[in-house]
Amino acid sequence: MRKGLYYDEGDTRVVHPHIFQFLSLVADYREIFFSTGVGAGKTSWAAVWLSYQQALRPKQDVIWAEPTAGMIERVGLPAYLTFVEGTIFEGKWKNKKMGIYSNMFGNVYFVTAENPEHIQGVHASAAVMDEAGQCRRKAYQIIKGRIAASNGRLLALTNPYHNKDPWLYKEIMRRWKDKDPELLFLSFPSIVNPAFNRSRYEEDKKRMTKEEFEFQYLGIYSKPTGLVFTYDDDVIKDVPLEEGRTYAGMDFGVGDPTVMEIAHYDKNGLHFIDEYYRNALAPSEHVDALANLIRKYKISVIFYDPSAKASMMDIRKGLQEKGIEVLFQRADNDIERGIKAVREMFLENKITISPNCYHMLDEDNGYVYGNNGMPMAKNDHCEDARRYLIMGLLRKLNGVKHTPPSRKIINPLKEYWDNLLKKKEPKDWLRFR
Repeated sequence: MRKGLYYDEGDTRVVHPHIFQFLSLVADYREIFFSTGVGAGKTSWAAVWLSYQQALRPKQDVIWAEPTAGMIERVGLPAYLTFVEGTIFEGKWKNKKMGIYSNMFGNVYFVTAENPEHIQGVHASAAVMDEAGQCRRKAYQIIKGRIAASNGRLLALTNPYHNKDPWLYKEIMRRWKDKDPELLFLSFPSIVNPAFNRSRYEEDKKRMTKEEFEFQYLGIYSKPTGLVFTYDDDVIKDVPLEEGRTYAGMDFGVGDPTVMEIAHYDKNGLHFIDEYYRNALAPSEHVDALANLIRKYKISVIFYDPSAKASMMDIRKGLQEKGIEVLFQRADNDIERGIKAVREMFLENKITISPNCYHMLDEDNGYVYGNNGMPMAKNDHCEDARRYLIMGLLRKLNGVKHTPPSRKIINPLKEYWDNLLKKKEPKDWLRFR
């Protein structure tokens, strides 16, 4: 009977991988991506695989990356230190604060994808990205660059997340389908791990939706039914920008995220190039970051959530204090009309979305219609910001001037006597325009 992934026999640590784990050791690919069901043994295998890479190429450094610093402490370090304890891979901390562990084969750098720029300067022969689907694309690019000089190998392990940054779903799977010779992408279920509870697997298969079960237990990427927007993967790209102007759409939140989607409009269409997405901050706390983006992209108009005028005024005041003048214009918040306009632009191939806008891409993968025929108002802040921008831009291009509504009270006595003198029928005694 199998005792687990590894166990000790005397002074020997025996590793007994399942077929997919073994494949990651012998397959001749520079990049290996495993999308798995929960409990399939991802993180414990990462410790074995990284140690094996050290043994193959001693005196070179390796990298272990987690999505957050908290996950390094809770997940990555316990898995690694438990495996190496009592083996030739056991060492000591060279700099625990910086996450540098040293053994006879070299250094192991524990890094977080929260600030991927901090990975710069490390040159490694191998890297593990645990829960890669929760890491930003930029972290993947930097880690890939850190192992490039040595022609190193990367093992990326994940559940099939659409959230955080869907680069793995959008980009890596496309490379695999295009038969990239350097890439292996495989999905396998939770029960490939002999220790996984098969009865729980079978019970949840009966009660979960198809999409829920595929995500939770099969490691398969599947789009939910009833998506509001569908488009081909070739929409997601960075394009050279031609002469034009840059606009933004903004959705304010206090308990919810505050979002700004930034797009450049030129003769080829509307190109979403960047975004701002921050949660749980007061309006004034967004000013510095927004000021930098407005300067960087020379944003001329921001179409904003019409229900959040107070937040807009706080931010506008903060920007003015920094010497930044940008036009804030109320958005058209008709959801049905806005969705129709966005969809038409997708159908006419007039929209591109940079991978930088990963929160928008994430929301697109979960923005679905509810039973009432309207989109479900959940995780839709980027959707709103994009809709504000497109509706505002269309009004601008069609020459519709923005005229804020007025509530001018007409002097009722004056109008009454004027009408009498002109022998007109008196109108309503008090009315508003």
